[in-house]
Amino acid sequence: MFAALLHFKLATTTLAGWMTAQSPMPTAAPVLALLVEAEAQSPIEVSLYDGNYQVETRVLLERDGSADADTVKKMAFAFRARGGSEKPLSPKLLSMVADLATQYGRPIEFMSAYRSGAWEGPHYAARALDFRIQGVDLRTVRDYLWAKYSEIGLGWYPTEQFLHLDSRPGIPDCAWTFLNGKEHYHPHWEVTARQGVKRERHRPGS
Repeated sequence: MFAALLHFKLATTTLAGWMTAQSPMPTAAPVLALLVEAEAQSPIEVSLYDGNYQVETRVLLERDGSADADTVKKMAFAFRARGGSEKPLSPKLLSMVADLATQYGRPIEFMSAYRSGAWEGPHYAARALDFRIQGVDLRTVRDYLWAKYSEIGLGWYPTEQFLHLDSRPGIPDCAWTFLNGKEHYHPHWEVTARQGVKRERHRPGS
């Protein structure tokens, strides 16, 4: 709703500017191009659902994962550790969250984000999220992320019904499937998800 209002305001402000300038109204193609550009630059409305506390939080995120100070504080509280301590999630991780909200338009239900234990890992560094998207097959989300992004860790937990996603700048990608209490690295989908992208990018005549 917030995002839609922003888009409408951008469009009406632009049209009002043309009318005030008393210049000829542009043709449909430039207007459409401008609206598409405004859409691409506008914040993303993200619905976050805490699967542990059954609480929904709505925020506006920029596509690069940045946000205003109030929103950063709001998200730090939403993604807080079990003991209550808070730490803002990394912008790279949040940029992928914003992308998922744009791609699927559904609430992102998370089970774990920042963890305040002594173990040095991506959750402790606030670079990881365990989540699912309500109403979307985990395999669809899994393959989308793995095909599009690099320098990430992506784990599929089919029994528990969630995905683990983390940002790991400067570190090679890592994919795994968690079954029977154990991580199985280099799963078949690690190859097939990116093969589909390569075929799309190198179609005959493209």
